[in-house]
Amino acid sequence: MLCDLSFLDAGSTCTSALDYPPAMSHTALIPALFLLVLTACKEPDPEPNLPGEFGEACIPGEAQDSPDGCVEGNQCEFHVCTPECIKDEDCPPLDGFEHTCAAGGCAIYCNAANECPELATPVRCRPFGSAMRCLGDPPE
Repeated sequence: MLCDLSFLDAGSTCTSALDYPPAMSHTALIPALFLLVLTACKEPDPEPNLPGEFGEACIPGEAQDSPDGCVEGNQCEFHVCTPECIKDEDCPPLDGFEHTCAAGGCAIYCNAANECPELATPVRCRPFGSAMRCLGDPPE
């Protein structure tokens, strides 16, 4: 009983508190735990979209050093950042693949088995004029 009835008159409405089942006493915890789980399971923020280095994906026509373009010193050719060049020696070597300067950018040619090197973004062997070149795909 919550109140001492000895000092009250006979018309008092003081009664004992209701007994709640144990499950009822924890109902405030359930929404709090639910909120805790929701905030703990939040997806991490995505990585920022930065300009691409050699071999990374890009969108042709984007400005250099823009998020979908290439870093300075590279150009976007067929959705892949390639080094700018003036002569073949400006192109970094790729073991087993011919890599020459063409139209101001380093062009990667397929090997004899029509394979391409593994770059940060996938490239596939495709006909390009009279040669087979390693070219990227547009982003999905």
